[in-house]
Amino acid sequence: MNRKDLYDKLEELAPLELQDSWDNSGPQIETGRGEIKRVLAAMEISYDVIDEAEAMGADMIITHHPLFFSPVKSLSEDEIPGGYALRLIRAGISVYSMHTCYDNAPRGMNDLILEAVGASVKGCAKDSEGRDIPCLKMGRLREPRTLSEIFSDLGDYLLCPDMRLSGTGDDEVSVIAVCTGAGGSFWKEALDAGAELFITGEIRHHEAQPASELGLNIISAGHWGTEHIFSEALRTFFENNVSGVQLVESTVAADPFIHNS
Repeated sequence: MNRKDLYDKLEELAPLELQDSWDNSGPQIETGRGEIKRVLAAMEISYDVIDEAEAMGADMIITHHPLFFSPVKSLSEDEIPGGYALRLIRAGISVYSMHTCYDNAPRGMNDLILEAVGASVKGCAKDSEGRDIPCLKMGRLREPRTLSEIFSDLGDYLLCPDMRLSGTGDDEVSVIAVCTGAGGSFWKEALDAGAELFITGEIRHHEAQPASELGLNIISAGHWGTEHIFSEALRTFFENNVSGVQLVESTVAADPFIHNS
């Protein structure tokens, strides 16, 4: 498939206009390969992921986390992301990233987690001025469920060994807010939107403590834990919507933290 045509397909799933103003989703590296036949999907770029892409003959890597977050003034083999970029360019491998545009999209990361615990997506929470917060999705359960049940279902879906729960397992909830990744700072907005449970990746102690005191239950499943589902979801999209391109999920992309289990 022509690279431009593939970009169009990716924007059907996650339009770039949906990304947050600080983000850098979209093309990161464009090499001379205009025809894309093999794609590797990964949470983010690492040297192991680049090795994997080279070994499979990938023309492109599609990541969740952008390769470049901030303006790059120079490239060095001894630094990140310069070392990554130089390896990729020499290998002729393009990179496209789908970060907050995918988080915020319909059927994106936050929606998938709401659906995994049985909630219907009801749109976005709003800030103090009544504007949508695209990355903070709200959902409602058809019938109340206990925190223990939701915690178990989410663990089965995310396969995350380090999930944490703030709340009493027997308590029942109906309204759930989700912001994957580093979403803990949105706990106040989740509470104001009527959430009884807030699911996120990372939340600091000094966010979780007042949230809990005010009655907001929290499940923290880790940044990696809430977002590694990206690759599988992208594979499903390709199988149903993209012809002529083979997409392979990375088997080496990994959480940088070591888990206890």
